[in-house]
Amino acid sequence: MNTEYVFDTASDLGHQQVRYLAELYDHATEACLERAGAGRGLRRLEIGAGTGSVAAMLARYGGAGSRVVAAEIEPEQVSDAPGVTVVRHDINDGVPAGGPYELIHGRLVLMHLSRRVEVLAMLVDGLAQDGWLVLGDLGERLPRALAAPSDEDAALFDRIITIGMTVLAPRVGMSVQWGEQLADHLRGAGLLDVEETRVSRTCRGGTPGCLVLRSYILQLAEPLRGVGVGDEEIARFVELMTDPQMCVTFYELVYASGRKASGTGEQR
Repeated sequence: MNTEYVFDTASDLGHQQVRYLAELYDHATEACLERAGAGRGLRRLEIGAGTGSVAAMLARYGGAGSRVVAAEIEPEQVSDAPGVTVVRHDINDGVPAGGPYELIHGRLVLMHLSRRVEVLAMLVDGLAQDGWLVLGDLGERLPRALAAPSDEDAALFDRIITIGMTVLAPRVGMSVQWGEQLADHLRGAGLLDVEETRVSRTCRGGTPGCLVLRSYILQLAEPLRGVGVGDEEIARFVELMTDPQMCVTFYELVYASGRKASGTGEQR
């Protein structure tokens, strides 16, 4: 196992992070899965399962006889759900046994992987004919402050976010360009009927979006210090993320989905 994920999802902060991300994005994820025919087929795979909320969603769509494999590097955090088999697995090591799958879903996974193009090819290989791949990653538009207790607080927020995503992210192999290119990569992998959906929102202090940002910055505190962000600046950022006077744009989530050819001579 060659885990690259920079955030420790087994920690208390990591648990908070994946829970708040589920609250933020599960509704949009469900809509994308519905468009991809989440109720078709019996075998489904969820990579980077997090809390297991999407795996449970897939199991509900599948009904009797369906099976969902939920792959997660820290499976202790994945909640039990009927029809879901949880496996400890790093997708860098290949697609988990149990395929070929009629649907594979992953959210905020490939952008963290240095071998993301190879992993995408493995996921496509793991699809059944006519199976769907549904992936979501962050776009390159950064969060920014819309309202803050002071102009200085707004500038602090923007500065730390910019440092985190333009300085630290590339150092740990995270790509904020990947989400922008996701649909093109699916087409390049030979998938058909490729569609893209973008999810944008604003968040106030104390709501899940700002609490995700709080978790991110607390987990990245040491690397931030290493690039010149002071302890007082980090502490103020963390405080602002629970202040209802704070309102920010959140990362844009870019979803792309595509279908594997049926093997009957279909052309892109």
